[in-house]
Amino acid sequence: MPRALPWTKLAVGMNQEDIDLLLESFKIFKIAKSDHVPCTICTNAVPHNIKKRLLRCACSECKAAMPYARCEWRGKLLKCEQQDPLDLF
Repeated sequence: MPRALPWTKLAVGMNQEDIDLLLESFKIFKIAKSDHVPCTICTNAVPHNIKKRLLRCACSECKAAMPYARCEWRGKLLKCEQQDPLDLF
């Protein structure tokens, strides 16, 4: 079983517009995996899901510098389906 990855919180409880501005400042990335999991980021007691997206580097500079290795940059974006807050790791 793979080991758990350590995540650093970059933004917690932000709205979509602010997260979009923050993501534009990152290097080029692609969504490596997207799925739905039970929500853990809001205070709503009704069971619902969040959309979890795992981001991977797709930068051409990283690919040119390390053609046979994968860039270690990664990100995780969590979006609640009932409320507006987003978390970025």
